Amino acid sequence: MEAQIKEALIRLEKAITESDGDGILVATRDLDAMVARERGRLSPRLLHFLERRSYGKAREFLAAEEGA
Repeated sequence: MEAQIKEALIRLEKAITESDGDGILVATRDLDAMVARERGRLSPRLLHFLERRSYGKAREFLAAEEGA
């Protein structure tokens, strides 16, 4: 699941950089759906970041988890 979240975060960042409103909407909806569907399986800290739309912090958290 973390890989899918990371991919959606990357798509969101790219859409923001490109000022792609539709891309931002799709990536945000995908993230919201993943949070709703996987709430009980996500790390509480990652869930916190995603629920509060702290997407940069969510990316940092996932990167740290990969390095651990």
